[in-house]
Amino acid sequence: MHRSGTRVNKKIGDIIIKPNDTLFILAEKGFDKNWYHSVDFSLVSASVDIYSKPTWKGNVSLVLLIFMVLAAALKITSMLMAAAITAILMVSINIINPTKAKNSVDFDVLLIIASAFGIGKAMTNSGLADLIANGLINSLEGFGIIGIIAGIFFITSFYTELITNNAAAALIFPIALSTAQNLQIAPKPIMITIAIAASACFATPIGYQTNLMVYGPGGYKFKDFLKVGIPMNLLVGILVTCIVYFLFYM
Repeated sequence: MHRSGTRVNKKIGDIIIKPNDTLFILAEKGFDKNWYHSVDFSLVSASVDIYSKPTWKGNVSLVLLIFMVLAAALKITSMLMAAAITAILMVSINIINPTKAKNSVDFDVLLIIASAFGIGKAMTNSGLADLIANGLINSLEGFGIIGIIAGIFFITSFYTELITNNAAAALIFPIALSTAQNLQIAPKPIMITIAIAASACFATPIGYQTNLMVYGPGGYKFKDFLKVGIPMNLLVGILVTCIVYFLFYM
């Protein structure tokens, strides 16, 4: 519930509704048609066309998901092929219609990821990755391996707040690989650090899709993410740095 553009931070049962309040309601199917002409409130918009779906669709989707994971895990087929077959089956048996399937693909995100892979390859071929890696080593070598891990984590985390996590990982990968090679250390722990850092996107609403999902309906402001997200990023960064260091380099 919002009042004058601000969320009302009270228990629902304690709120006294006033004129011009905005309510976000989780309602049954047909609610908008039954109450559209009500004199008690004005229906502004419907969030989704149909909230509830037949139970069999959820059950079949779960079965297909399990088979997809098993097919990839048992190496019956590749993950890409298993996912493609699952998607085709879901459309074929009308779990999701072709239009919604097409609209669910975020081509802007795919373009960013593809561009990041291209930039990452260019950084490797041009020697820029080695240059940045050497700069990272020179600036953090006084802190040892633990400083390098922390540096990789927070650089990746910074990028993932601005672009998608996949694009951030693709962009930092060549730098991290060059760093590991220059230090003559195993690259696997550094890659684990990148994978976790790329998912540590708490400080901005544009860092991940779920952040954007709650940004508007929750009445949050950009600074709300900064206030909560930055401490979370720091906490996760410290934990990951310490765990990776003690597990792989001690």
